[in-house]
Amino acid sequence: MNALIIVSILMCTALLSANGNEDTQIVVTNPTTDVAYGGTSHVFTCTVPDSTSVGSSHHELFWLYKGPGDSDAKPMVGNGDVFNEDNERIIDGTVNIDYSDPTKITSTLTIQKVTADAGGEFNCALRWDGVYLESTPVSLAIRTITLPPLTSFSASGADVKLTCQTVADSAATLTFHTGGGEAVSSVEVETETAGDVVTSTAVLTLPGVTQSGVYYCRAGWGDNLVRSDDVSVSVLDITSSTTTVWGLVGKVAQLACSADVLLKTNTAPFLVDGARVYATTVVTWEYFDTTDSTWKSSDTNSRLVPRTPLTSAEGTRTFSLSLLNIQANDNGAKVRCNVAYQSDPGLSLYGGVVTSGDLTVRLSEITAFTTSSNAPIVGETITLSCSATAETVPEFQFLSSRSRSFNTPYLEPVDSAAVSELGNTYTATLKVKAILANNLRNGETLTCQVDFGAAKNDEKNLVVTNYFDCGSVSVKSYNTEGNGATITTTDLGGGSLKQTITCPPDSSTTKYNLAERANSGQDITCTKETGKYNPPYLAACQPTHAYTYGSGMQKMTLETSAEKPAPCTNEATGEWSITTMKEKLDSLTDTICGFRHAVSCLISGECTLDTNRSGCRYESGKIVMEYFVNFNSPVWTLSDLNDLKKLVGKVKFWECSETYV
Repeated sequence: MNALIIVSILMCTALLSANGNEDTQIVVTNPTTDVAYGGTSHVFTCTVPDSTSVGSSHHELFWLYKGPGDSDAKPMVGNGDVFNEDNERIIDGTVNIDYSDPTKITSTLTIQKVTADAGGEFNCALRWDGVYLESTPVSLAIRTITLPPLTSFSASGADVKLTCQTVADSAATLTFHTGGGEAVSSVEVETETAGDVVTSTAVLTLPGVTQSGVYYCRAGWGDNLVRSDDVSVSVLDITSSTTTVWGLVGKVAQLACSADVLLKTNTAPFLVDGARVYATTVVTWEYFDTTDSTWKSSDTNSRLVPRTPLTSAEGTRTFSLSLLNIQANDNGAKVRCNVAYQSDPGLSLYGGVVTSGDLTVRLSEITAFTTSSNAPIVGETITLSCSATAETVPEFQFLSSRSRSFNTPYLEPVDSAAVSELGNTYTATLKVKAILANNLRNGETLTCQVDFGAAKNDEKNLVVTNYFDCGSVSVKSYNTEGNGATITTTDLGGGSLKQTITCPPDSSTTKYNLAERANSGQDITCTKETGKYNPPYLAACQPTHAYTYGSGMQKMTLETSAEKPAPCTNEATGEWSITTMKEKLDSLTDTICGFRHAVSCLISGECTLDTNRSGCRYESGKIVMEYFVNFNSPVWTLSDLNDLKKLVGKVKFWECSETYV
């Protein structure tokens, strides 16, 4: 009952007749017409004569109310209450009667917390033994908020409108405030007048609401203010999502986003007829197509399968999407959910679409399995490194091809594997030493196996080929040790070594020639692939010595006798004695006798006679004249030697140009 009823105030007298007495005029004090403000209390007062004034000790005093649209005033029930046709109390009254003055009776009607429905006509009535006395009806005008803002619900980002309205005898000043009392702008106010009734309407627009809040409306008539109850604007939003989902190639990844669907006022469930109310939602999914950098509906990808939503007891609805048969190129794939809240004006629910952040698929996989060297030399230590991405630390294991453990004669762990982490990347490292060469058997296959839990494994292989250490291979040579030759080692890189023999430099009397054979050479090379030198031996430095001297002899048969002994014997005397004969042969001044006239190099001056060694002797019936010459310059060939030392004539020791004693 919102219509304002203004009733003319009539002060009246009642003519009472009692026991056949003459008519008596009795004055009644009426309630007064007034204005009441919503939420306050209002008091009506009515004064009537004491019953003894009319000769009666029995009386009944009560109040009547006539609401807008009522044809007659009706007594208020109980202690001053009024109920509507739906049996809802619209006036909460309290009646008090004061008998303290013996000449009159005073009755008060107090209306608690005036509402818009309290407007109407009020009057009091007194009955004495069949005599009825009634005051003049008076009106009560109500100034209050007749249409307060309603509790509202909004999809995050939607616009919300709150309405506040008054219907009174004059226009109200309407404002909106937050629960903390701060005035809110963006309020539009309209006023409409129909007769004596003025309707004021204010609309607050909250654009793009993303946070829940509390608001109230305030109506003012001068200094009199009426405040509505606080109402909440509750935001419905996506509460969580699986921002990162881990999966394995060939398996299924489950992605999910959750959203509020239970309507709440502050934190308490919003009830309609005692039942909880849930928002109606429609979810769609999209995936990011990297080929053209656009978002596309999941309906276009057969491997993306939406699942039936589930609503929890707490009022959260979870939407799930399965990614079937994960592929290697799914790493980093992104999807998102769009939750469309359906508008419901009856619930003041403002709908809209809320989009989640990116939900990313990450693959639990081995991203790299490497080695610091895949071709170590025997004795070298290398580091195996295996990296994997995972949600939590996985279990790493290094295996050899010979067994499902690290058991191989070719590689030996130096220490235990160590695991480090950087974000969601985990790296296991293992140091191993090359023990034996295995290149002739195509190396050793090593495996990094990673257990991600829940029977999810991944593995990668690599081959490590050990090569021979040429540095440990002995060098063989045909060269005579100590002859001055040098052996030089050259690192050819890649594990190969070259050995080179260098002969000593030539001297004036000796030259060196490298004597190579089929299995030897000046250079021999060992490669890591063979672990052997080819050819197997270094060649020898063969010396060639120069001819620095020569010798020769001339034999002559002479007839001898006791009287004439052979020259160059102990028996010979005079010019035929050994001493004198040597003197003749060694002479460098005699123009006829001596070796210098018969030996080629002495004739040419290319040698000198070694007089210490040159001389003569007699043996076997012949005189042997032997000479030794020292060459001025060494000669290197036998022919040169023979040419220089050869005899070109007879060595004479008789008829000499000089005299020998």
